[in-house]
Amino acid sequence: MPFFVGLIVALILAVVPMSGAAQDTSPFETTTRLEALDRITDGPATCFSRDQARAFEAMRVHTELMIAGLSCAEVYGNADIYGYYQDFTIAHSDFLTASQRVIEQRDGDRGYDAYRTRIANVETGLISRWGTTGYCRIRAARFESLIFASPDSFRAYVEDLAGRVITSQRGC
Repeated sequence: MPFFVGLIVALILAVVPMSGAAQDTSPFETTTRLEALDRITDGPATCFSRDQARAFEAMRVHTELMIAGLSCAEVYGNADIYGYYQDFTIAHSDFLTASQRVIEQRDGDRGYDAYRTRIANVETGLISRWGTTGYCRIRAARFESLIFASPDSFRAYVEDLAGRVITSQRGC
């Protein structure tokens, strides 16, 4: 029961501005709220092995790159960016496929699909909140640094993200 009360409070705090607070929140504040909500909804049962953390982070970044590739061509002034995302997917297909398998072994096909959908929904929610230009500017550094990354560089980046997930787990 305390979990559901905490979830309801978190949902209210995530969407209702506090009285006296500025109505226009920064993207970073919104992201912090979304991350806090994500941690609450995943709850204490979300304990990842290193391989699982790596897989989930790889697919999260891949999904974020997809949304940027689909949404940011005009802002980046480059009509080819979705093609870059497709090339990225091919260049990293072994790693991405292995990551998908790890997630499916843990959560099944439906769990994998639900995870990717949830990440895509969060990203498109950020576009709705910040506008396409704001979203694309925030994602520009990640997109530019990763879209042409070598397999070793991408794996190293994901490994760093996975390390952060592992060290932030509590109660596992």
